[in-house]
Amino acid sequence: MCSRPDRLRDTHEHLFVEPLRRRLSGADAGIRARMAAAVAGGLLYALWVAGDQGLLRMDRAELVSRYGTLLQDVLTPRTS
Repeated sequence: MCSRPDRLRDTHEHLFVEPLRRRLSGADAGIRARMAAAVAGGLLYALWVAGDQGLLRMDRAELVSRYGTLLQDVLTPRTS
């Protein structure tokens, strides 16, 4: 029987990180997929676990726009 942390780790890896990694290109696709998962997970934690009232009261369009910018920065390959 898997422990809760093991299930969470498995779900994180197989349902978020790996499918996203397969859609990305570049040598750092794996790290960008992991960072995107961390960014998205941070928002979920802030909203549903911590109940961050500042974020919950934000205009949804502004929250999506600002968070989308953060996520896009993680997903976009860096150029030299």
